[in-house]
Amino acid sequence: MNFKRTVPSSSVELGKYLVQLHQNRKHLQSVRVDVSAGRIEVDLDGKANLFGYPDIYLPVARGKEEEAREIVNRLISQMNQGFAPSDGDAAALFEVIDPNGR
Repeated sequence: MNFKRTVPSSSVELGKYLVQLHQNRKHLQSVRVDVSAGRIEVDLDGKANLFGYPDIYLPVARGKEEEAREIVNRLISQMNQGFAPSDGDAAALFEVIDPNGR
């Protein structure tokens, strides 16, 4: 899979993306933390890709991979229960992203 490196400029921008993922979660194939690559991978289905929404990855700061995994797991669990990500969720996830990362 080809993932496009993406680094949001703020937690607000990341929050908007998370809400968009929640609203269109039927197109979400998977979200996982690749510890060896140090990144969060968001894999969308082919239909979303076809309409111009690429699969992305967010670089994770060194040493923050486990924290990122916990946040991602909590977000996915909440989304599966029908709860949209909060501003606090976006802020927590933004804190583990490395804007200069891999």
